[in-house]
Amino acid sequence: MKITFLITFFVFLICSCSSQDKIPNLNWKEFVSEETGIKIKTPCEPTKSVKSFQEKPRPIRVLSFGCEIDSGNKFLFDLKEHMDEFDKNKISEQLKYFEESFSSKTMIDTFNLNTEDIKSVTGEDIKRNGFQARLSEVKSSNGNRIKHIAIINERGTYNAMVGISRKSLQSDEQFEKYYQNIANTFIESFQLR
Repeated sequence: MKITFLITFFVFLICSCSSQDKIPNLNWKEFVSEETGIKIKTPCEPTKSVKSFQEKPRPIRVLSFGCEIDSGNKFLFDLKEHMDEFDKNKISEQLKYFEESFSSKTMIDTFNLNTEDIKSVTGEDIKRNGFQARLSEVKSSNGNRIKHIAIINERGTYNAMVGISRKSLQSDEQFEKYYQNIANTFIESFQLR
């Protein structure tokens, strides 16, 4: 009787341990860029790149930061400066346009997806730090997910996006908890100083 009880107990213990959700305990650190005014938490050390190019008659500067964990989970944020081309009456229109272009070019370039892989794109208008913003989410046919926020103000367009790869996770439930935990921590921490 005792042996049967012990065997049953160990089988139960093993099954319950293996079915627990495996959400990694990431080492989130606050990152502040004085140059852009961005404050955000990241689980990896971001690298910076600066690109300047001519758009219309004025030069444009884009300050980008990014890092990657677990071979495919990417964390990106940037500032594209307006250079005096800000119209507060067109912010909603610009945010929706940006969401559309984000869901094609950015995914192809950054997250190795093409437009045929996109299963759905959802978005909603929100406020962040008193500015109009657009929160978007993309689901791909292979299960990968991207969460994105864009904020537009007088200085420029600010973006933060996180792409989570499903390849290493087993069940839908595990992936959903993993994705929500990481994406929400990153996006909710994105602030302008």
